[in-house]
Amino acid sequence: MPAGRANCRAAFAATVAMSQEIIAQPLTATAFAPFGDILEAKGTADKIINQGLCGRFHDLARLDFSDGRVGISLFGIPKGYLKKIFVASLVANTLQYSITYSGLDLIDASAAVLLVQTEVPFGVIFAYFMLKEKPTIRALIGIAIAFVGVYILTGSPNLDGKFIGIGLTILGSAIWALGQVMVKPLSKEINPLALVAWLALFSGPILIMLSAIIDGNTINYLTNAEVDHWIIAIYIGFIMQPITYGCFYYVLKNNPLYKVLPIVTMGIPPTGLLAAIFLLGEKPTSELFIGGAIIIVGVILIVFTKNKKDEVTK
Repeated sequence: MPAGRANCRAAFAATVAMSQEIIAQPLTATAFAPFGDILEAKGTADKIINQGLCGRFHDLARLDFSDGRVGISLFGIPKGYLKKIFVASLVANTLQYSITYSGLDLIDASAAVLLVQTEVPFGVIFAYFMLKEKPTIRALIGIAIAFVGVYILTGSPNLDGKFIGIGLTILGSAIWALGQVMVKPLSKEINPLALVAWLALFSGPILIMLSAIIDGNTINYLTNAEVDHWIIAIYIGFIMQPITYGCFYYVLKNNPLYKVLPIVTMGIPPTGLLAAIFLLGEKPTSELFIGGAIIIVGVILIVFTKNKKDEVTK
């Protein structure tokens, strides 16, 4: 046998005979630093693309070239954003619709369309604490006036003894305002219509499940629904929601919440009252008109207010 081959076999046998343990350890940037850099999709993505379906971790490394430069980016599922969307959907859609519609079932529509105007003062309050959007003195006065109007409105004979319905409607308004404050940061990163779709995707199955638990057999409601019920559902789900909230989120991403909310809600009182009177045959009382008018005055004070920064810019 050639000497070289014999030496190789001897070396291999000696290696096998040795006892050596190799321990696998996580690959970290710190441990690998002496050898080079590690690229990883860590934390929150720098930009959300593909209608919220993908997160881009932008320009994580640069390659040296004599002319020009190349950047390397990584892509992944934006788990952080999906979690934020889910929480916002849980508040703005699931809880809000469950509570608000439960309240609407207990009071007249003419009163409800005025009570939901409290979304504006609630939104200003939440935006102050969560988004650091500071309201002006005039806006604070408007908030106080709006709640005075709510107090007068609740004294209407139409609402006598309906404190649960009143409370649920006002609570639903507060939760809606809180949800929009949570949605505002997302509106800057995700296309408005895509954001509406994501919120509906998360909230829809939960609402159906809650309906099955609380209301009973949901399938029976669907199979026994009349044509006008389906028309209303289709209008709300496929026309009103996408168009209204799509436009709302588009405007919201570039403007303070306290300026956008009143514009969104100011059309509700006249259209809602007219619909309640002529379509539902309701007869609003004087207390309802007085309280509603005071609420609207408070909302007007909130929307037609100038921020000091705006005045300086001008």
